[in-house]
Amino acid sequence: MSLAETPSARVMTGLEGFLTLANDPTQIRAFYDLHQGLQDTPAMRSFEQTMLAVPAIAQMVDEGYEPPALTLRELSRMPPGSLGHAHATRMLADGLDPDVIAHNAAAKPLDPGEDELARKARYLTRRRTMTHDIHHTVTGFGTDLPGEVGVSAVYLAQIHQPVSLLYLCAVLLHTMPEPELYGRALHRLQEGLQMGWQAGNLLAQKWELGWERPLDDWRAQLGIVPARA
Repeated sequence: MSLAETPSARVMTGLEGFLTLANDPTQIRAFYDLHQGLQDTPAMRSFEQTMLAVPAIAQMVDEGYEPPALTLRELSRMPPGSLGHAHATRMLADGLDPDVIAHNAAAKPLDPGEDELARKARYLTRRRTMTHDIHHTVTGFGTDLPGEVGVSAVYLAQIHQPVSLLYLCAVLLHTMPEPELYGRALHRLQEGLQMGWQAGNLLAQKWELGWERPLDDWRAQLGIVPARA
């Protein structure tokens, strides 16, 4: 084990990630540092087991479900009102690049000492990253800071993700000096937790098999009332 892989080094990496996010929550790289800092902790193992206890998620893991990616141009040609069309429209409006998301989600090389649970957890981390923006589309939470709080709160409620908990703490620390922004973040936190408790599990869906399906149908099936503007 190299020095960079020791538990103490991972803790320092996670701490640095948390402090970076508390200063600037838009630093996406710091989110992955936070995730690395939590590796092999009881909270992370509990999170992994919680996800794998959901039959539909466990099935995706066993299948190695990896649908072909469609471009935003292809999705935008789908029927208006469909998940694909709505998702492409929002992504283009927000200036988001799917290639950057795919790069961030790229799996690390296999660790020779990695156990089966760790391998499955890596798949699930990639899957969550690849579908994160679909979750924004379906839930109605924006990609501004309060909107990210909302989606993270859904994850916290549904899959007990420890990274989401620490991210939320970092964002709230960051927004405290700005009462209006802090209030909006707290509102989205409450809204996301409530949505997460009531709705179907976002990580358990094969969204890509239903791009042409109406977004309203997806929301009705999952019991999602989209976030208020």
